[in-house]
Amino acid sequence: MIQNKMISNLFLPDEWDENLSAYDNLKMKNIALDYVVMVYNNSYHSLWNKVPYNQNTKFIPKNSLIGIKILEKTVALMLASTIKKIDAKMLPSISHVVNGGLYCLMKLQNITPKFLSEVENKMKELYKSPQKIIVEYKDSKDVIKIMETQNDKLTAVLLEKYKIEKINAFKLNDYTFICDYVLAPTSEYFHSLKVKPYGDGFVVSFEITGNKPRADFYLGQKKLFEIFSEYSNWTSVIKINFLAKLNQSLKSRKIREIIQISETFHEKKLAEIASSIVEKYPQRRLILIAGPSSSGKTTFSKRLSIHLKTYGLHSIPLSLDNYFINRVKTPKHKNGDYDFESINALDLPFLNTHLLELLHGKDIELPQYDFKRGCRSEKTSKMKLKSLDILIVEGIHGLNEMLTSSIPAHMKYKIYVSAITPLNMDPY
Repeated sequence: MIQNKMISNLFLPDEWDENLSAYDNLKMKNIALDYVVMVYNNSYHSLWNKVPYNQNTKFIPKNSLIGIKILEKTVALMLASTIKKIDAKMLPSISHVVNGGLYCLMKLQNITPKFLSEVENKMKELYKSPQKIIVEYKDSKDVIKIMETQNDKLTAVLLEKYKIEKINAFKLNDYTFICDYVLAPTSEYFHSLKVKPYGDGFVVSFEITGNKPRADFYLGQKKLFEIFSEYSNWTSVIKINFLAKLNQSLKSRKIREIIQISETFHEKKLAEIASSIVEKYPQRRLILIAGPSSSGKTTFSKRLSIHLKTYGLHSIPLSLDNYFINRVKTPKHKNGDYDFESINALDLPFLNTHLLELLHGKDIELPQYDFKRGCRSEKTSKMKLKSLDILIVEGIHGLNEMLTSSIPAHMKYKIYVSAITPLNMDPY
C-alpha cells in the first residue's frame, strides 16, 4: 500500500518557504508531480495553498487510492472543459469508471470519429502545455449562477439543495467545475490519453506521469460494463440518473412509484437468474453466492429460493459458519486479532468432502460450531439432497476457487451480489 508522506519526511523546517505555495515548495525539490493534494489541519487542501511548516501536514501520493481518484476527477474536469469549449450546448455525462477509464455518455449523433478525435487532441494539449487548476472558495449563490450560465443545470439544482453558504469551485481555463474532492493543481499529471468509442458512448483512458505504460491502458471488463449499462437503462426508465433528479422526485411525491418500479426491476432480475439456474439443473446443483459484507447476500438467497420454488426446486442452505476450524488455529492479523474473514479460517478439506458427498446423493453428518467454546460441537444433524433439492452456499468467499476446489466447475453456479452502481451526484 502506498503511504502518505509527512512534511518532515520531505523537508527540513528551514527548507520550507511559507511565502510559497505547497506546489512551488515541492517543485523546488522536483517532486511536485509525485503528490496531488495535501492534508493540513485534518482536511484536504489544494497544493496551491500556502501553509506554515507543520509536523502534521502530509502529502497524498498520486499513485495512492485517493490520489488516483483525485486524478480521475481531474480528467473529468479536463473532459468537461474540452467539450464545453468545442460546443457549449453539449451535455456529456460520465457514467462510471472502469479499469482506468472514464465511460461517458452523450447523444449518439454527437459521437462521431471527428468529434472524438477533436476531444482527444484538445485534452492532450492540456497536459502537454500544462494549465493551472484554480480553486476558489466562492459563495454558493454565485456558483449556482455560473452553473446555469454553463448549461450545467443539474449541478445548479443540486447546489440549491445544499444548506451551505460557500463551496470550493475549481476552474480550468474558463470552465468552472464542482467536485466532492480537492483536485490536482495542474493538468500535467498525465503522459498519455486516449478517447475511444465504446458501447453507446466513449471511454477516456489515461496514463499517469512516471507510471509504466500498458500495452492497452483501457482493458474493457465486459461483464462489469454490462452491469453498468443495465443500471443506466434502469435509471433511464425511472428517469433518475442523478441525485438532483431524485431530489426532484421526492419533492413531487413520486418516490413511492419509483420504489415500486425498482422493486419490480429487482424481481425481474431474480426471475432471470432463477430461470438460468433451472436450465442448467440438475448438472449444476451447487449455487455459490458471494459479495462483500452487508451487500445483501442472505436476503438475496432467500428471495432466490422463492423464485426457484416456482419451478419446483427446493433450496437447501449450507452455512459456512459450521465449518470454522478451532479458534486457536484461526489465522491472525498483524495486531494479534483473529482473522475470521480469512478463507483459511475454514476447514476447507472437510467442507469439500461434505459438498461432494451431498452432490452425489449421500448422507452427511452436518457439524455444528460452538462459537462460545471456539470449536466444533459434538452435536451433528443428518443432511441429504433429495431429487429436486439444490444446495445454496453464501459468503464473502463464495467465488474463491479455494472454497470449492474439489467440485468440478460444471457443477457450480456462481453469483456475485454487490451494490456497485451508485447514483451519481451530477453528470461529472
